[in-house]
Parts: sequence; C-alpha cells; structure tokens
Amino acid sequence: MLKFRTMNYKREKTFLSRLLRSTALDELPQLINILKADMSFVGPRPLIPQEACLTEELSLRALIRPGLTGIAQIAVSKNASLLEKSRYDIEYISIQNIGLDITIILRSFWSSLRRKWDSVKAIK
Repeated sequence: MLKFRTMNYKREKTFLSRLLRSTALDELPQLINILKADMSFVGPRPLIPQEACLTEELSLRALIRPGLTGIAQIAVSKNASLLEKSRYDIEYISIQNIGLDITIILRSFWSSLRRKWDSVKAIK
C-alpha cells in the first residue's frame, strides 16, 4: 500500500510530517491503491502479514478489501489496541451498507478538516 513516509529513521516527526498526519493527508497516495482496485474508500485498515495471523478475529478482516478509512478510525482512539479496532472492523463487515459507508466517509472528512482524529465519537 502506498503512503507518505511521515517519520524519519529515528522516528522523529517534522513540522510537515505532523501536519500531514494530523490532517490525514499522508493517506492521499492510497487513492492510487483505490484506483487500482487494491483498496476501497471504506473498509478495515490494511494489516501487515504479521498482524493478520495473530488471531482468528484479525484474520476475518481479510475477508473484504481494505479501506482508506473505516469504522475503527472514527469510532475509537488512535491509541486503541489492534484487537479493539478489529472488533469494530468485524462489526462493519457484518453490517456494511452504502448508508454506513457514506456516514463513515463524511465523518472522516470532518475529522480531517478539524484535525481532530483522536476526539471522534462512536457512530452507533
């Protein structure tokens, strides 16, 4: 998956990298992945192979195409555990519909515009 590199090898953040991450503009290169049909706009965030095999719950996320944004991004803190985020993704897989996708996209844009990715509320 394509993405801007927003930290250097020392894991330090520059002004530009902080701006890109806080506005989620570091995700823009992933639009190429969407155009190539490797990703969708809404779905579980992509896992690295080491994460996908940790538990059966995580492997269920691989059932659908990964997304640029998802329910876990707008419903829980970015510091939440991988398993907590996965529970939201599994719920999304079971109830996905166009209305939910539109809600997630609009909430994601709103969070990006306000640069408030860690203060989002659950959509339930």
